[in-house]
Amino acid sequence: MDAVGLSLGRDLRAYAAGLISAASRREVGRAFATTGVAAAGASGGSLSVARHGSLHRLTVCGTLDEDRVASLSANAVLAEVFRTLTSTWLETSGDEAWAVLPLLGDGGPLGVVALQFAGPHAFGEGQRAFLGELAVLTARALQRAELHEREEDALAFQHRLIGIAGHELRNPLTVVLSAAEQLSRSAASEREKRTAGRLLRNARRMDRVMRDLIDYTQAQAEGRLQIAPREVDFHELCVRVLASLCAVHPERPVTYRRGEDGRGRGRWDPDRLEQLLENLLVNALKYGAPERPVYVGWYGDSTELVVKVHNQGPPIPAALLPHVFDPFQRGENHAVRDSLGLGLYIVKQIATAHGGSVEARSDREIGTTFLVRLPYAAPGTQARDLAC
Repeated sequence: MDAVGLSLGRDLRAYAAGLISAASRREVGRAFATTGVAAAGASGGSLSVARHGSLHRLTVCGTLDEDRVASLSANAVLAEVFRTLTSTWLETSGDEAWAVLPLLGDGGPLGVVALQFAGPHAFGEGQRAFLGELAVLTARALQRAELHEREEDALAFQHRLIGIAGHELRNPLTVVLSAAEQLSRSAASEREKRTAGRLLRNARRMDRVMRDLIDYTQAQAEGRLQIAPREVDFHELCVRVLASLCAVHPERPVTYRRGEDGRGRGRWDPDRLEQLLENLLVNALKYGAPERPVYVGWYGDSTELVVKVHNQGPPIPAALLPHVFDPFQRGENHAVRDSLGLGLYIVKQIATAHGGSVEARSDREIGTTFLVRLPYAAPGTQARDLAC
């Protein structure tokens, strides 16, 4: 291979490397403008994609009009190359020459690339093959970028839908939950108490689902949950959470062990920590052995508070254990698949927002243990009302 061929090969590899990181069609256009035109040895060019019956130019170099959009049915070179999938070589057009090549994807034509060369230019067989390879690389990058954009759009739509559903259902659910609590307190007969208890349990379960949906949407959109730290007594917080859960699950024993006096105070978001503890306990009650008590305890050292929630029962499968904090992960017990699988994901998000961490350990002999580590002073962040 001669020196020119080696140089073209290096330029083409540089263009291919730039296309690899292009996550959108606009980024593909930027790579074409900054590297692709130079790799082709051209003085200018344009990259156009088909959209809504027209060719839209992603990028333009040289003297071309960046805002121009050509109809696919127009009597123009770009549209004709797109329709016929046949490259056009204009070896002389005044003081310049043009190579116009179609960009073909797996599902059909994607667009057109046009390259401008100064002065009359003879496109030999080798250069035509080289420019054809450049067009193939561009088409593949466009196809990947289009797929990525569709996935991003679908994910964004799902997040918006989840967020809207969570917010719109939150207010009526609050009314249902309040009415269920009132009925539970005022029930006279055993039958009324059982009915009110079922209503209250299901209303609280729905409330947890709504809160998890809202939190998931925020964590995905902003990268973390917002917290409002203030002085908190963790022992008092545990007593509140345990009292609430015992009212809903009176048949399930829970063992609680507090740490030393003075070691349970810190600057945390109490609402978030109640949510964290409740999610861990609900998970332990759900998957733990019904005849064995769930354990919750904490202790403090000089730098952090350590919270432990433990249950006996079937272990978390080894393949699932590294992913228990991923969103929409649920246990394999079909009898308890009544959640979205966001509880432990929210636990991790809350711990992370406080500058802490959470880990899971599980085996058949010891059971399942979740350990949460929280520094005594959570990072200060702006308070945010998630129910707004």
